[in-house]
Amino acid sequence: MSDTIVQPAPSHWRRLTAKAFAPTMLVAGTVILLNLIRMISSMVLTRLLDVEIFGVVGVLTSIAIVFTMISDLGFVAYVVRSHEGVDKRFLDEIWTLRLIRSASLSAILAACAWPIAAYVGQPALAPAIAVFGICFLFDGLTSMAVATSERSGRIARISLFDVLTTITQTILTIAFAWALRSYWAMIYGMLLGNTIKVVLSYAMFPDSARRWRFSAARAAELWRFSRYITGSSILTMIITQSDKIALSRFLPLNLFGLYVIATTLAQAPTAFTSAYANRVLYPIYARIVREQAGALQSRYYAERRRISLLYALAAGGLVTMAPVVIELLYDPRYRGASLYLQILAIGSIPALNTQAANAALIAAGRMWTTLISNIVRLGWLIAAGTAGYLTFGPTGLILAVGTVEIAAQAYYWFALGQARLLALREEGLMIGTAVAGAAIGKAVAMVALNFIH
Repeated sequence: MSDTIVQPAPSHWRRLTAKAFAPTMLVAGTVILLNLIRMISSMVLTRLLDVEIFGVVGVLTSIAIVFTMISDLGFVAYVVRSHEGVDKRFLDEIWTLRLIRSASLSAILAACAWPIAAYVGQPALAPAIAVFGICFLFDGLTSMAVATSERSGRIARISLFDVLTTITQTILTIAFAWALRSYWAMIYGMLLGNTIKVVLSYAMFPDSARRWRFSAARAAELWRFSRYITGSSILTMIITQSDKIALSRFLPLNLFGLYVIATTLAQAPTAFTSAYANRVLYPIYARIVREQAGALQSRYYAERRRISLLYALAAGGLVTMAPVVIELLYDPRYRGASLYLQILAIGSIPALNTQAANAALIAAGRMWTTLISNIVRLGWLIAAGTAGYLTFGPTGLILAVGTVEIAAQAYYWFALGQARLLALREEGLMIGTAVAGAAIGKAVAMVALNFIH
């Protein structure tokens, strides 16, 4: 009798383990853990460092993102989609091209550090900008393991890599902040953390060693694949960084520091949308297209329905819960970030829809849709941002930034319709769920703020 009772347990345990390590659960769990680590880091660092320091780091990060995006060649997407994605010679050639690009960026940023610092109105930051550029070189030295693991679906190993590197960098940054109490603590933490990241990228993944192998033919082939991605990334850079470039000039560093903190928190849900779309949905959609292209229409929503609804509920709740989040995480000096977070969180609601649509359309070979969607975003940012700034000042510009993804969603509905992937019932269900999440979040916030205050 005891055997009859005990035998089902291993099977039940295996089913639970299989669910826990399913790609979607791994991505969701990893993003939640990473966001928790970043929140703890933010809470500690805001108590060690002045608000102005976060403004400085925001300027440095924006500059780095600008250089990254204008030179984006879509290395990971190229490896995942290519039929040669597991060939050693192919990976050597891609690694070499990526290293050339990264070393060039480090050199260019060092050379341009002084004029860039003068342009943003912070000439004293020139040495920091030059040193910060070394991060590009570390990125080029890392292995191709993340791309090959995404292609093969080894999400658990990638997740462990992300968690270890984030924890390491967080500990180092906090240690430097405790000792130095300046923005150099953040820079040193990133540089040393990236050094460890390079080492782990080879130590944690099998067959990750690469050798120099330059191929002009491969470079030309990569450019044919990535030219739409590069153009789209340039537009993405303008869309995502123009607000920070403008506000760093219009706002004093303490207020800009509040905006940077709000931006970091608002990126928590979109970090999930990016990871889920790139690491789970895109490989699935690409495999469907490679093996049975006609099935994409029936599986586009089916592969993500449950996750999309849960995400919509949480994203809607974040908009109305933003003041509670700021009150719980920070001391009163940072209370002004709550309005910025509420506005920016609006853009997180359609983010999973747009990311999923982009993944499906790229997998289907419609590379131009990413570029066009960013043209739509840019048009909205120029029109709404200009009107908002003239009417409400910097807050009006932030409102345009927070709603830019709504304009992109409208375009993706059109693009999905052209590709015969759009289902209005599915889209309406997700919108209704987000509204419900906002209503629940508002009710919770009203009760919570009464207790906090």
